[in-house]
Amino acid sequence: AWCNTCYHTALLLSTSPGAVLCPSPGSEGKGEGTRRVLTVLLSASVRSRREELYRWYGHSVQARSEMHLTAFLAMAAKVKLPPNYRFGTNRPWTVAAKRRNPPGKMRRKVFVEPITFDDWQYFRGDTVEVLFGKDTGKQGTVSQVIRARNWVIVEGLNTHYRYIGKTGDYRGTYVASEAPLLHNQVSLVDPTDRKPTVIEWRYTEDGERVRVSVRTGRIIPKPLYQRPDGIIPEQWIDGPKDTSVDDTLEKTYEPSLKTFEEEIMEKMGIVETRRPRKSFWY
Repeated sequence: AWCNTCYHTALLLSTSPGAVLCPSPGSEGKGEGTRRVLTVLLSASVRSRREELYRWYGHSVQARSEMHLTAFLAMAAKVKLPPNYRFGTNRPWTVAAKRRNPPGKMRRKVFVEPITFDDWQYFRGDTVEVLFGKDTGKQGTVSQVIRARNWVIVEGLNTHYRYIGKTGDYRGTYVASEAPLLHNQVSLVDPTDRKPTVIEWRYTEDGERVRVSVRTGRIIPKPLYQRPDGIIPEQWIDGPKDTSVDDTLEKTYEPSLKTFEEEIMEKMGIVETRRPRKSFWY
């Protein structure tokens, strides 16, 4: 069944009469409760059950049967977040994020300053100086950016300590965690004099959009892209067990219309005048 408002998918797991409920919290127009998708009088016949579902949405059985499987799977796999979802340092689909945002929990709304995608200034790998908190004046590298909350996490700065893995007879491990900072609580460091500076987005003569220091006029290049494991592809040096680009692009196979057996016989110098009977595959 499909939810007529948020397009969530609901599975019919029972053959008894009942209601199919949408898994997304929030009712139509109210933002709370659970949205009722439809009430279906399930019958023993699968065909009549399908017709009742389609008749509810005003579509014919033929129109719904032509729905592409890829679109259906994409619709079911898309992460749907409730209206009052509060973003944190964990990805929304992780266990830690689900533990902080349990279903049905209403949390205070957090107001975030709207910043367009083109006006965002900080990227992972930038060198910034902290302007707020206990580490004011210290410089570090941005290790994580959370644009949904205008947060940046600086490696090794603005840390707090906590216990993890606590059990009944074990107090846990005491570890340090970096707390996020707002985008206006840090400033980019000018590579000319290693001091914080205000930047502007400008265009070069070639039409490239770059960050420019207002104080010195120096271009502050964006950091190179880092993979999730921290490797920068442009700076990677092949090791003894890595396959080089030349070896990858080397052409070592010549396609032919001969069968595998005929290629082996030709390479071994075996002459065979007989030909197998033609076979046809349907």
